[in-house]
Amino acid sequence: MSLTLSMCLGEKEIKKEIERRKTGKEMLEYKRRQEEELTKRMLEERNREKAEEKAARERIRQQIAMDRAERAARFAKSKEEAEAAKAAALQAKQAEIEARKEASQKERR
Repeated sequence: MSLTLSMCLGEKEIKKEIERRKTGKEMLEYKRRQEEELTKRMLEERNREKAEEKAARERIRQQIAMDRAERAARFAKSKEEAEAAKAAALQAKQAEIEARKEASQKERR
């Protein structure tokens, strides 16, 4: 009878050890998944920030181009120069509108 009892205790210890190892593996897997998700979120945030910065730089470039064209139109010496400056300002404005559309489409993604 004592032999059977000791075998039962041995089996219980073995089952306990198996369960402990299984739990340890599950915890490691859970931690790994959490780290992967955190890394993924950080990468997405970084990409979003880069896209926002790029859009902001593009808006500034467009505004500078519009300002130059408007200034050129104000100080144009001839009618042809004034019309060319106005056309450049219009083109800059259209490019700014297009850049804003692209930026808003990227934000939606």
